[in-house]
Amino acid sequence: MSRAKSKEQPDDRHLAAFHQLNPNPVIGVNSAGSVTFLNDGAKRTLESLGKKAPPEVFLPEDLGDMLAALKRREPASFQCEVTVGERIFKEDIQVKLEHDAVFIHARDITELRRAEEK
Repeated sequence: MSRAKSKEQPDDRHLAAFHQLNPNPVIGVNSAGSVTFLNDGAKRTLESLGKKAPPEVFLPEDLGDMLAALKRREPASFQCEVTVGERIFKEDIQVKLEHDAVFIHARDITELRRAEEK
C-alpha cells in the first residue's frame, strides 16, 4: 500500500537533495572538519537553545572516520545520536563526494526518547 504525501511534507529524498528546504538541521563539513554550511533549520535550532551555541555542537565524536573517507574519496554513511543541550538528535551522516563534504542531517528525537523512558 502506498502512502500519499501532502505538498507541505516532501519526501525524505527530496529533503536530502535540497538541504535548504529541509526543516530539520542540516550541517555541511569540509575535509578539514570546519562547518561550511548550515540550513535554516540548523540556525533555528541553534537559536532555540537560548545561548550562542556554535554549530559544532552537532558534530559527532567519530566524525573523523567520515572525514577520512572523504579524503580517500570513498562514499560512506552512518547514523548516531547526539545530545545538544537537553535535546537529543538522531543524525544521518553521509560523505557527499560531489560536494567534497560530509553532510549531517539531524532530527530531534527528544520527545520520542522521553516517551520511551516512561
